[in-house]
Amino acid sequence: MVLSKKRLMTSLVFLLFFVWMVSFGFFEGYANQEGVRQLGNYLVVNLVLASMLVVLFPTKIKLSFPGVRIYVLIMLWLILIHVYQQDYFTSVKKLSNILLTQVLMIIMANYAWKINLFKLMELFIYYIAIVMVLVIYTHLTKIGPIGIGTHLEEFRLGGLFTFGQAAAVAGIGLLLSAHQLLFNPAAKKSVYIALSLFFTYCLIACDLRTGIGAVAIAISVQYLYYLTSQNKSIFPFLIMMGVAYAGYKLYISLNESGTLVSSDLAYRQLIWSYSIPGIAKRPIVGYGTVPAFFTNNPKTLAFNAVLADPHSSYLSLMLQSGVVTLILLILFVARVVRFNMASKSFHTKAFVSIVVYWAIIGSTGGNMFSLDYDITSVFFMFSILAFCCHSSHIAANRKAILNEGMIKAYV
Repeated sequence: MVLSKKRLMTSLVFLLFFVWMVSFGFFEGYANQEGVRQLGNYLVVNLVLASMLVVLFPTKIKLSFPGVRIYVLIMLWLILIHVYQQDYFTSVKKLSNILLTQVLMIIMANYAWKINLFKLMELFIYYIAIVMVLVIYTHLTKIGPIGIGTHLEEFRLGGLFTFGQAAAVAGIGLLLSAHQLLFNPAAKKSVYIALSLFFTYCLIACDLRTGIGAVAIAISVQYLYYLTSQNKSIFPFLIMMGVAYAGYKLYISLNESGTLVSSDLAYRQLIWSYSIPGIAKRPIVGYGTVPAFFTNNPKTLAFNAVLADPHSSYLSLMLQSGVVTLILLILFVARVVRFNMASKSFHTKAFVSIVVYWAIIGSTGGNMFSLDYDITSVFFMFSILAFCCHSSHIAANRKAILNEGMIKAYV
């Protein structure tokens, strides 16, 4: 079948975008721990890619989606506070990274809104599957064997990324696959069941317990909306919750290293106890970058070198850009949730599960809300804009169309 010029251009646009997303791993994953990411080069790449998309594949770019005013306010606030950071040069580079990354998010969201939502999800799921195959291949060839349930870092699936980043990517793939199985009548069930099993294996191999719990809860939200849309009893939902809980307890009991959830949580609480006073010292503007706080803190350096990461995306954002930035981001996401919940379509309501997923998985690690060129941060913002704010959602709620002024769906 010969692709039309429009479809070919759209495919090329997303191919460029996907290559850009995954290239992060080639520079910061376990397979290249000695490599140093050159931020200046990435800023140039971001600028060049954004220019290529606009010039070579022109489309009408609209800054119109739920919570757009709060989103713009976040960007303006970041510009303001980065002027007052301690290390001005580093802060400006960080700000440029954030702004250029978010420009790409908006451009790609506009392209995404013109694609049928189920087709867009299918494209993204296949992309994630390819990425996870690359992750497994890189891990096996560059790092070593993959261990299941060891909770030892060298055996946890990382490959191109860290195990936490790999788990976050696999988790969103599983979540979208479940959505296709539940709400897309035209979905190829056997394909998505196979993909769901593959992503589940990847999650278990990554051994990120928060990620496993986040996916389980988010899919439960989807399933509950599915049962409601079919006017079915929630009894199957309760059974599923019981099975999920039993499976999780079994998974914990098989952990060979003896690392318990309680001790893991205690470890994180100790890390958080060092981060929170740091946030209190600079609550408005933050430190510009997370390492700027940890590398100058003798307590954290004496405790453990791992403390270059506060083990919470919420704390990480507050250390980077202050408390106000986190509050504004929460308000933006809450506005998106309200938009989805206002719909009469349970299919649209079920996209709240994406927010649930990121809210939980970001609680115990990562830099998922940093808004810059971090693989999990890119996946977080793109999934919110492309799927939760997709233009096709407005067809189910005419009032929302008038209030939001979103572009019409191209299906």
